Amino acid sequence: MIDPGLFQENERTAPSQPGQTVDVGPWKTIPSVTVAYQTWGEFDGKNAVLVCHALTSDANCVQWWERMVGPGKAIDTDRYFVVCSNVIGGCQGTTGPASLDEEGNPWGSRFPEVTVADMVEIQIRLTDALGVSRWLLVAGGSMGGMQALEWTVRAPERVERVFCTATARAHTAMQIGFNETARQAVLRDPKFQGEIIRWKIRRRRGWRWRGWWDT
Repeated sequence: MIDPGLFQENERTAPSQPGQTVDVGPWKTIPSVTVAYQTWGEFDGKNAVLVCHALTSDANCVQWWERMVGPGKAIDTDRYFVVCSNVIGGCQGTTGPASLDEEGNPWGSRFPEVTVADMVEIQIRLTDALGVSRWLLVAGGSMGGMQALEWTVRAPERVERVFCTATARAHTAMQIGFNETARQAVLRDPKFQGEIIRWKIRRRRGWRWRGWWDT
């Protein structure tokens, strides 16, 4: 049985301190991608650990994974240089559908589809920008675990160890069906109107709905 306290629900936030974003160049149809990230600990050239977040999280892994990351914990920020970035499309400081195009309009539903491979490609660019040649560990759960596995495929020479939990190398038919149901719930909402505009959280009949809604 999974400890219900292992992953903490937190208010998603973008990093607010200077020096916590980096431009990693163009990606697909997006001319310039900004990556938001946070770091803890001191880098000695060999002690870098990358933490990858799940679908609805952000770069603040010491908050949402406080059982695992922090001083004296399994991923010890007193021993390791810990990095966590918001994934491409995550919209918590990293370029996503809410970001503005060159004309000042939100990318919205024109934003390219994002795969786990895309997320790792952007993380590799961040890795280069930070001067990390090899990760001592890449860790994550759920979609973060998928990213950790993808690192072993795309850049195995840059990863010494991987820790992944509550994840899989591929979705089952049931998972695909559930995800498509969630997408259709957004697409068929009359307030969606074919365009992704603004992030809100709504509560309906006890369910917590997260989605982009026009206002």
